[in-house]
Amino acid sequence: MNREQVIKLKVKDVMNREVVTAHVDDLLSNVLSLMQKKDFSVIPVVDEDNRFQGIISYDSLNRRRSLPITAKASSVMTNCPEVQQNDAVIDVAEKMMSNELRGIPVLSKKKVVGIITVSDIITAFKGLKIMKEIKNREIMNDNIPGVSPKDTVASTRKILQDINEKNIAVVDNSGRMMGVIGLKNIVRANYIDNRNHTLNINRKYSKENGAEDIEVEALMVTPPITLTPDDTILKTAELMSRHNISTVFITDEKGILKGVVSEYALLELFHSFKPNDGVYVQISGLSDEHPDVFEAMYSLIEKSMKKVSKLLKPKVLTIHVSRYNASEGGRQKYSLTARLTTEHEMIYGKAFEWDLFKALDETLEQIENNARKLREKRKERMPRK
Repeated sequence: MNREQVIKLKVKDVMNREVVTAHVDDLLSNVLSLMQKKDFSVIPVVDEDNRFQGIISYDSLNRRRSLPITAKASSVMTNCPEVQQNDAVIDVAEKMMSNELRGIPVLSKKKVVGIITVSDIITAFKGLKIMKEIKNREIMNDNIPGVSPKDTVASTRKILQDINEKNIAVVDNSGRMMGVIGLKNIVRANYIDNRNHTLNINRKYSKENGAEDIEVEALMVTPPITLTPDDTILKTAELMSRHNISTVFITDEKGILKGVVSEYALLELFHSFKPNDGVYVQISGLSDEHPDVFEAMYSLIEKSMKKVSKLLKPKVLTIHVSRYNASEGGRQKYSLTARLTTEHEMIYGKAFEWDLFKALDETLEQIENNARKLREKRKERMPRK
């Protein structure tokens, strides 16, 4: 498969037609049991005529705080973009990126006829020659935090939201990986409480210890599934498909955490194949800000990408913003994480500042500096005449 074939690939070529749905009147507890049994991260919700109504995902549930156990699917489902069988897969990849979804139902006359997931897209693109050429070290995020087995689930959930990832590594004091914990594990554990018949993300395991004090080691998955920095992204994609996981952690020969490769990173790489003269920019976490804020941010980003374009060819830039409320004066502090996809590598940056634009400046400056370093490495690898 070459890049031209990737661009022409249609949803009907890769979608899963054996789709499982939930009904709008199904109890949330039953929907969660179905998702756990089938190992789904997303499930479509339909009415009595099989017409599509919305989706339920672990991500959306994680953002909810408390729900009665009698809650119906209709009260917790969320909207998502519509996808048709003849849509281009590369355009669907963009919809997944912009809406932070792992799966989107495929519709025909408002009825669900299939589902396409990030895993389906990655599997379809495994035949690309470039998958054998790019190594994990070229696209992995090597500045990702880990958590201790003694950290709380509550603090871990907050970190996952801040870094905009689905999973995080559990490490010991030396940085050696012990396991993995993700939103799926947290939601599955915390949305069950038979004692008071309430589904509550902050429920207690016991009367003494609330969810804020639950330790990570009680929920982490072991052993961790890992690869090395020198393994190819083809091997990473195959591992994701085989184990139905969205994240592969990268370790050295001693098991020390070195980085992470996510499904979204691969998705952004594939999206970069789409013919486009500019840079595709996605900003998440600021949906309630005034349009003037976005306009100013895009102006700064445009200037930065012009600098980067003199060094490398930028294709996709994703920026996630988290806000923290300060105890004094009602001020907010901003945490920014960014990922820039080029033709062969990924560049990361992050900042934590009181001022949003200062944080953006620092993040973009990191990306520019890392782009210069990559350019120098490329020059060093070039054969001398």
